[in-house]
Amino acid sequence: MSILPTTEKQGGPVEKGDWQKDMARRRYQKGSIRKRGKRNPAWELQWWEDYIKDDGSVGRRRQSTTLGLVSELTLRQARKLAEDRLRSLNQGNVLPQSTMKFSDFVERHLIPLFFPTLKSSTQKRYRQTLKSHLLPAFGNYLISLV
Repeated sequence: MSILPTTEKQGGPVEKGDWQKDMARRRYQKGSIRKRGKRNPAWELQWWEDYIKDDGSVGRRRQSTTLGLVSELTLRQARKLAEDRLRSLNQGNVLPQSTMKFSDFVERHLIPLFFPTLKSSTQKRYRQTLKSHLLPAFGNYLISLV
């Protein structure tokens, strides 16, 4: 039998350990399910997703996906599918992704910070390669800054 500190006996606040102070509260989402459409109504799942803004801070945005037609699925089946879709998010396996395009990265970071360290002939060749090959192929793709 252990002796409790006086604060626990009196119902006062208990001193938390170091591991409890550093841990953030885990978010759990069920999402919201609604009928979408009139002719062929479908079940739509909406949830909040974290993403990394251009300035590096974390933001939240609403995401949605279609689960299936109302004629094929009951609400209970739609909830089961929604739970399956949100499982990795609720377990913490999904990390926030960046929303910066490759072309924005080149304009904001690569050219102003990296190009001044190069000789002018190298800068000219790199600009030509970026303009001719890289930006047309990868300009609209999202990149991860992590």
